[in-house]
Amino acid sequence: MTAGAGHRSDRSLGRSLGRSVGVARRRSFAARLLLAVASAVATALLGLAAIALLDRSGWLPLPRPPPHFVVVPDPADPTRPLRDGAGHPLYAIDPAAAARHGAADVGRYAMAREKAPGHLRILSIGESTTFGAGFAPHASYSRFLEARLRRQLARDGLEVVNCGKNGYDSHDWPTLARELPAFAPDLLLLYVGHNELKKPNLLGVVQPSLARRARSRLLQQLWPLPRDTLAPPPRVAEGDFLSAEQRAFACELFVDGVAALLDVARERAIPVVVCLPASNVADHPPRYSRIGPGPDAAARAAAVEAVARAIDSLPLRPLASAPPEAPEPQRAAAWLAEVEHALAGEPDAALLHWRRGRLLLALGRREEARTAFARSLALDGLPERASPDLIAALDALAQARGALRVDLQPLFDAADPLGVAGDELFYDYCHPRLFGHWRIADALLATLRTSGLVAPESAFDPSREPAGDDAARFAAYCRELQVSEAQSGQQLLYEARAVATQLGTLPTIPPEAWRNVGELLDAALRLAPALERDPFQRFLAALVAASAGARDDARARLLAFERDDPEGLAQLLPHVAALPGLVDTLRSAGVAIDSARLTWEGKP
Repeated sequence: MTAGAGHRSDRSLGRSLGRSVGVARRRSFAARLLLAVASAVATALLGLAAIALLDRSGWLPLPRPPPHFVVVPDPADPTRPLRDGAGHPLYAIDPAAAARHGAADVGRYAMAREKAPGHLRILSIGESTTFGAGFAPHASYSRFLEARLRRQLARDGLEVVNCGKNGYDSHDWPTLARELPAFAPDLLLLYVGHNELKKPNLLGVVQPSLARRARSRLLQQLWPLPRDTLAPPPRVAEGDFLSAEQRAFACELFVDGVAALLDVARERAIPVVVCLPASNVADHPPRYSRIGPGPDAAARAAAVEAVARAIDSLPLRPLASAPPEAPEPQRAAAWLAEVEHALAGEPDAALLHWRRGRLLLALGRREEARTAFARSLALDGLPERASPDLIAALDALAQARGALRVDLQPLFDAADPLGVAGDELFYDYCHPRLFGHWRIADALLATLRTSGLVAPESAFDPSREPAGDDAARFAAYCRELQVSEAQSGQQLLYEARAVATQLGTLPTIPPEAWRNVGELLDAALRLAPALERDPFQRFLAALVAASAGARDDARARLLAFERDDPEGLAQLLPHVAALPGLVDTLRSAGVAIDSARLTWEGKP
């Protein structure tokens, strides 16, 4: 081996050693970097787990009160919050929210957490039905129940506190569960289940990650939920709107939310009465009907809609009392055969089952009608009310947690003259009329009397209540509480005006946005038929018709308004002309506003 070769060998060895050292250094750096990343991730996960634990245990203070509460000011220093013995700020139900709904007794909706000595406190928890939508805050089943309990027990130190809120759903129950102990309830009443597949809760069902974010108070603060932009589905269409997995997830969310309330109640030995909710099955159609797949799906969907529209013209309730030989029952029997023929081809179309139920009801076949309505509700692809699977899950959960249960649907069915709950007891799809709230309170009163949860059964004395039958007592309590359906119908019309005015600020109003206005108008007329002649009601009804593409109906309504009440129309038009969205909706019916009069595209 020569000297040159030796030097080359040494250089090769040096290069090899250098490469080895470089590789080792790079590997060492990569290992350190990986370790640092892993440590950071582990620290973050541990931190989040700790925050979640503190959140669940109640140690983590809210950066602000929940949306339905405000901080209770300290009487000694109103700029600072009143605090409990542990130093936590006390919250109260927002008195301003109650005031906006016209509360005459705002104090009932602004109850601080401290309970008066010797008082019996019942918390009534739920959604818009519990809140008393349409009548709030003047009337609800909670107010009827409180008034009747005080009378029968001769006890003024008893309160049934309305903790309901429009739009509450399963995402809200864990928050309320954390707040329950500080309110020191002696009993809980739960009326829940109607909002699980409605907006904005529906967004979390379609996108489960959003539902999980909504359950975390911390994530809601750091990462607000996006705006719900889900388009409403057509009434009849091909396939499922929600998959079986999504429906099961919605049920899981619902059960988890209610379980949070029941678990806290069980830990604190607070008895619970769970209402299995009732809904309007006879007079409110399903929201989404599924038809089978195929190239002619659109044509079959149109055929289902056509059959449904044809039956709409049948007067259900007068027909039910007509003699069998009259033309109307014969016509109904013919339509029943038509619907059953259509069902043979589309057995999953919820709308056809509902139409079949109405025809059976009109023909006096009540039990068959109930079966058809139940089938329709079970097949509804996007129910606006508690569906049978949710009610069954609620019933099973209540049984497992030892809660008392009150099944309200049979009671509502029995109270309806046709034997199936409809517009006699509800002013829309699920919100009870005044007598419906009375029925709920009556069922709860009977359960409380026999259960001994608030007092021994012997302590209840019905003779302390107003004399007379059920209808007479109901009327007496309505007078005592100063509530009436006419008053509430007017309130719903005000709400419809407010919604329409807000929509009117938009340059163009999406047709589906008018749906809420239409529902409010229908409910207002159901509670107060005299509002049919109200100028705002007449004009808004024409706009709702125009938004739905019913051009001829909208024009006919406006023509009748112009003929019957020209002065009222003239006073209304300047306000409408200032709202571009309303003007645009009018234009879709070929109508424009010129000063204080209407101008028509084509001769009416």
